[in-house]
Amino acid sequence: MSDVKESTYSFPETLEALLSGVQDSDDVRILGGCTSSETSGKSLGKRNLHTSAVPELHVFEKHERHFEIGAAVTLNELLYSEHIKIPGVLQNAIGSVATFALRNVATIGGNLCTKWHRMTLWAPLLALDAKLIFRKNTKDTKINPEPISKYESAPIPDDLLLTRIRVPVDDWDYAFFTRVGPELSVTRESGSYTFLASLIRNKISSVRIAFAGPTVITNHTLKLDAEMDLIGQKVPLKSSIINEIVSNAEKHLDSLEDSVSQIVKSQCLNLIRTSLEKLKELPL
Repeated sequence: MSDVKESTYSFPETLEALLSGVQDSDDVRILGGCTSSETSGKSLGKRNLHTSAVPELHVFEKHERHFEIGAAVTLNELLYSEHIKIPGVLQNAIGSVATFALRNVATIGGNLCTKWHRMTLWAPLLALDAKLIFRKNTKDTKINPEPISKYESAPIPDDLLLTRIRVPVDDWDYAFFTRVGPELSVTRESGSYTFLASLIRNKISSVRIAFAGPTVITNHTLKLDAEMDLIGQKVPLKSSIINEIVSNAEKHLDSLEDSVSQIVKSQCLNLIRTSLEKLKELPL
């Protein structure tokens, strides 16, 4: 006899109706594109609420220094949007996700809210310092965007409904994104990596590093900000500087003990070295 629970499905047509449905049930799941293994069989709730019919979750808003997108916007809708121009690293990240057909139904909110793994968009959105906008209930009308980094060490709680993602639009002199792991699937060895750098008079003025997969590693994790390993360095970078930075990053990763696997450590260190070597090649 199957142990898959009996489930009901509904398609609220307003954000208030969706929030009311969440409040009225103890065993409820919010569904987006339903492309994750978390949205099948025993992972479903007794009551399942789909976001596809909620207009408030499909918005595109362009502002002077940032843009906002609804959590139910599909990856291809964002990738090919005529409303906003998305940063190159985010564009590359979306384009690397699975197949065109899957990106037609997979949502940005679903990519961020998957619990067992930090999916592909985490790295670029962390590096870009994106903000997440939540609603908790129908009475919760005050919206305070929260930095995505707040949730890098633990999944987004079930009692928060992700409604929008706010992405800053900054100019970076160098931007690098890549994925590791299987091309069309996600495993414990899968990860995404983003490196951003700004220059002033051929010296590095700002750096953002983000690796996301089974865990999250950023320049804050590696304490590169505190130690100022990169800030103020002149480009092209010398090989000795690259070696020193990678060595310091390795020491910090080793200090995290069992929270980061050896495979993830190796992937992250290789990607840091690769991005620094590419930065070394920038023209004066």
